Amino acid sequence: MLLKFALLASLRVHTLPLALLLALPSARWAMVLALRVFPAARPTGLGAAFHQAVTTKRLVLTAIVALAIALVAGQFTGLMVWATVSMTTVVLGFLITRSLGGLTGDSYGAIEEMAEVAALLALVIAHL
Repeated sequence: MLLKFALLASLRVHTLPLALLLALPSARWAMVLALRVFPAARPTGLGAAFHQAVTTKRLVLTAIVALAIALVAGQFTGLMVWATVSMTTVVLGFLITRSLGGLTGDSYGAIEEMAEVAALLALVIAHL
């Protein structure tokens, strides 16, 4: 939380609404991506239930909506944020899956939080 606060504080005040409009949908996309791409760590539990609910159709729809928001709101910067979040999600999902054999509900939440941090970091680097 402190890292997200520090990154938000590093942005210009007039760009905060845009930063939130780019970071939040992209981070939610990250969770859906992780749910579809990586296996659940346990066959039962909330993580497994969500994992089963995310179909390829839902993944594509979520990708289109998140990418459209990013492109309309931020143009190239939005695309950069979306791509950064996607890459961060794949790397984190791979590392957690390698360690635990799959993802849990807590893993999905952690990926979403780290995706927000990655999005905000990308925006700070882009000098938004």
